[in-house]
Amino acid sequence: MKKTFFLLVLSSLILILLDYLTYLNFLKKPLENPIIYVKKTVYTKSADFRFLPHLLANYKSVTEKLDSYEENRRSLIELQVTLDELKNENDSLRKQLGSPLPPDYLFIPARVIAWSRYLELDIGFKDGVREGMAVVEGRTLIGSVNKAADFRSRVLLLTDEDIAVPAITDRGTRGIVSGRFNKTVLFDQVLQKDPLFIDDLLLTSGEANYPPNLIIGKISHIQSDDAAVYKQATVESEADIPLFKKVFVVERT
Repeated sequence: MKKTFFLLVLSSLILILLDYLTYLNFLKKPLENPIIYVKKTVYTKSADFRFLPHLLANYKSVTEKLDSYEENRRSLIELQVTLDELKNENDSLRKQLGSPLPPDYLFIPARVIAWSRYLELDIGFKDGVREGMAVVEGRTLIGSVNKAADFRSRVLLLTDEDIAVPAITDRGTRGIVSGRFNKTVLFDQVLQKDPLFIDDLLLTSGEANYPPNLIIGKISHIQSDDAAVYKQATVESEADIPLFKKVFVVERT
């Protein structure tokens, strides 16, 4: 037993001496990367343990800082949302100012608060809204107000069967725009003899309380029967309702 212990001590001393004299460098180089990895792991874990008493001692201060950080993060998110909304409003107003509508029309801004069969707005009688007023986004016609309360109003969309908008193509062909199944916009009551082609632009004619030259859409499909008095066309509407956040109700002064 004593002999074994003596041999271990002697071997250790010899290894220490050889290492001091750099005779073991050729053995240490292949082991450097594993040794570095082990040391790094051990140090990181031990640092975590050393930090734990500090964390416990300053728990209240740390939690307050975390709460403050979370509050600042929420404030930044809310600020970004507000900036996005302001940008959207600014874009809508720029579009509206660029619309070539008669000067005797005023625009009442409104926010969209719901959408199903109808579009619901956050303005009503108190804001000057009346039934029959046109609703636009930029130069695009969305529909008309068919019901209003003091602070809310409901918009009949172009896809609704109850709407009837006098319209004219860029070739001068007249007809009535109405909806079908709350999905499709139709250009109806078009005389067979009048020219009508795919991609013709369809605009409001300026009748029935609708301002003139509002964009309705483009002709996408034509249904014609030579034996019938009228022909009918499907319209690809320019109104992308689900994306609208702010619109304008048009009032004639």
